[in-house]
Amino acid sequence: ARFPWGEIGFHFKVSAGVVTECRVFSDSMDPTLPSILETALAGHSFSARELEKAITIEDTTVKSDIVGLLYENI
Repeated sequence: ARFPWGEIGFHFKVSAGVVTECRVFSDSMDPTLPSILETALAGHSFSARELEKAITIEDTTVKSDIVGLLYENI
């Protein structure tokens, strides 16, 4: 998905309803964003609600865009 702050894509590996691995690809100006999300989302239930709770990004615009993307696609 493309947003004003950059493009982002997710690849989830899920087993028994739990994210076992998460890869995030982004051209955001924040080079730490992919690794922060990968670490935060692994180990959580593969549901938009649970993944939303796991996201610990301080930028509310970026977080809101990512959460919206998860709700649209999960």
